[in-house]
Amino acid sequence: MKRISILTLALALVAGAGWAQTKQSVAYVTWADNLAATSYTYCAMRGQSGNPFGEPYLGTAAIKPDAAATAFTGVTAGTNPFASLAVGDMLIVRRSPTATDRVAIVAKADAANVTVSSTVNWSGHQFRWMDKTCGTAVTDGWFGVGVFGTIGVQLEWVTKAATSLEMQTECAIGSGLPVIVKEQSATASGQWATVVTAGVYDRCRVGLKLTTDTGDQVVNAHIATKW
Repeated sequence: MKRISILTLALALVAGAGWAQTKQSVAYVTWADNLAATSYTYCAMRGQSGNPFGEPYLGTAAIKPDAAATAFTGVTAGTNPFASLAVGDMLIVRRSPTATDRVAIVAKADAANVTVSSTVNWSGHQFRWMDKTCGTAVTDGWFGVGVFGTIGVQLEWVTKAATSLEMQTECAIGSGLPVIVKEQSATASGQWATVVTAGVYDRCRVGLKLTTDTGDQVVNAHIATKW
């Protein structure tokens, strides 16, 4: 299986004159994830109460080591801090008011030991986390967006190791069938974006896939919403 690393996917409102006065929410689709995306795959990262715009789950125990690393375990033996987590889930540590680290679990040995996607120095912090699910079915990867203004999707292909990277933004009204709002294809590293018309759709999702995968990808994407 080839590796595609999708660092983040979020829903974004295009900035206007009242940007500073609006409320912002961020919903991640996926983060630093290994994904075999030969057909459109739709992911969502959900927090408390299964809400992608909600607060992350709280970790049950502090983790170590107290130095820069990619392998983590519980500070106290037997606490099993990763019992409810799986490969692909996001770990979050706010080290200061201005510094927040986000990494993904790339390997899980057991409930007490995981390896993450990049080196971080968490010095015994207690983490928060988001639960990732992905699928290719018509029911997968949806985010409720009816209360938000304009929705934008931005994607950045940082490390290229495939013929092309495809993105498909779909939206729907109520329980109706999805409408393809935008199809985009990149054959070189770079950035592109999609804007969804404000106030039209109740739910949207983003699908990603590779054509002729030849190695490890690094893709950054974000979606944010404001109202």
